[in-house]
Amino acid sequence: MAEPKAYLGNDPYIFISYAHRNKDVVYPFIEALQEYYNVWFDDGIRYGREWEKEICSRIKNCTVFVYMITEESLASENCKDEIYMARDLGKSFLNVLVKKETKLPDEFTFRYGRFQMCNLYAFPGCAAAVLDLANKFEELGKTEKAGLREIKEAARKKAEEEARKKAEEAERQRREAAEARQKRAAGESRKQEGDPRKRIEDGAYKRCKTLTSITIPDDVTSIGHEAFCGCTSLTSITIPASVTSIGWGALCSCTSLESITVAAGNPVYHSAGNCLIETASKTLIAGCKNSVIPNDGSVTSIKDAALRGCTSLERITIPDSVTSIGDHAFDGCCKLKYNFYEKAKYLGNTNNPYVALIRATNTSAFSYTIHPNTKFICSDAFDGCDFLAKITIPNGVTSIGSGAFSGCFRLWSITIPRSMTSIESLAFPSNASLIISYQGKKEEWEKIKKSWNWDKSKEASKYTIHCTDGDIEKE
Repeated sequence: MAEPKAYLGNDPYIFISYAHRNKDVVYPFIEALQEYYNVWFDDGIRYGREWEKEICSRIKNCTVFVYMITEESLASENCKDEIYMARDLGKSFLNVLVKKETKLPDEFTFRYGRFQMCNLYAFPGCAAAVLDLANKFEELGKTEKAGLREIKEAARKKAEEEARKKAEEAERQRREAAEARQKRAAGESRKQEGDPRKRIEDGAYKRCKTLTSITIPDDVTSIGHEAFCGCTSLTSITIPASVTSIGWGALCSCTSLESITVAAGNPVYHSAGNCLIETASKTLIAGCKNSVIPNDGSVTSIKDAALRGCTSLERITIPDSVTSIGDHAFDGCCKLKYNFYEKAKYLGNTNNPYVALIRATNTSAFSYTIHPNTKFICSDAFDGCDFLAKITIPNGVTSIGSGAFSGCFRLWSITIPRSMTSIESLAFPSNASLIISYQGKKEEWEKIKKSWNWDKSKEASKYTIHCTDGDIEKE
């Protein structure tokens, strides 16, 4: 690693106090600062100078004193001498907490807790941390090489570029996951396909806007993926008893669909409340604008994209019998009436209006409180919540949908309850500093059903899971 060089001129500068054992994390931060500020650290003691005299002189003449807080610096007598002198001289003071797990002693909090704090670990890169530092501690403007406005703008652009690259990587992985899911579904469908002459092929009527109703012939056994997707004039469909396989998204975005009927005697599917239901698995496959999910226990799962694109659907009740909700199940339901709680919208039932957290409504918030009766955090629930830094998921939540927190690049801490049973693809951001605290044992964590790429990215693979009986290191 190339080491930065200390500023040796006579213009205003920042003094950095740190422990040498932390050079691997401190030096990148110093390099980011040096793009906008003059920075001195003890690399700048010239040969032949007395070390203590030089340190004292540099502290006395600095404009801003920055203390890099780590366990090592807290234990360092040299660092203690430096911060005592800076405090006694009344220097503009900024604490930078390098690692979340560092515990601040009471005496330090008593003496220095009133000073501004920057949490280095909470940002996706040093540029974002520098932007936070400039916004939070504007006395640093006195040390600028350019104007403070220019510094903030440059740092902001760098932070946005860091976030953009991570977002692009998350989106690429999301697409890969969707393609893999469709391929798996296609393979399952082909296994049950039977005679190809009795199959409605994938996308056969896709976006056929003149189709208003259809009764499928009795000799058809299979309906392909997205076979009727986007048939915006289709108002009714009747599925015969012969159909034993229906592909992914077969009825999605049929915005005018009012009636779904499955003929009696079908061994795989049935209809109830204008819902298409896979009988054995108790899975809601597709719905329409008039769908009412049965509350008799015949539906325990809502499939991926089951009601996607039902733009005229105004109300839906999720019964207590539902134990899982697939990805993007309610996407595009723009007229749907939601229940609101603490900056987020929910779906549920009369007894519990907050069964499923669908989406955060304020993407600029720093924190969110999830309703204690919530069972599901749906896919992309916190998409765009760029400032979310820490969240605790309440006990009772059983699943986190795909991409739920993937775009939250400032997220540094998430607490997962013992009630969790499934975590879907790309649930968390590509943030190597993310702290995952699980309120159960390591053995219980391993039993949680996790999508094949819930932690696919190289950075995410560095997560450490903190369980009640020890840590699980991700290689």
